[in-house]
Amino acid sequence: MTLANLGISKADFENFPFEDLARELTWTPRTKTISNITGSPSYKENAEVKIYGILTKRSMNYDWAKEGFVEQGNAFLQVKEDTDIRKDDFIKTDDEIYRVEEVLLREPQGIRFFKSCVLFKIDDQ
Repeated sequence: MTLANLGISKADFENFPFEDLARELTWTPRTKTISNITGSPSYKENAEVKIYGILTKRSMNYDWAKEGFVEQGNAFLQVKEDTDIRKDDFIKTDDEIYRVEEVLLREPQGIRFFKSCVLFKIDDQ
């Protein structure tokens, strides 16, 4: 059964829930470079960009793995599929800053719907 047979389209996501639940966030893209001498990464913050996304906060979640408990993120973010968000970028809300840990493109049956991001809150410094 296809999405079209079910009456589901990309416009359904963009009209609801995205238009109803999205809020303005500040996205700070970061460029990663690796030192030729030490092999250590360094990051350069680029200009901040206002984006709209659905941010869902959650209490710290842990998953069981062979090594023990593993953190699974403090929040999730859904943005439109054409947003060029990447791992290690920053997302800022009114009072919190998050680092993007993982970005997944959600494309059921080959239709690019949205990007889903796992976020970790950056502790106050």
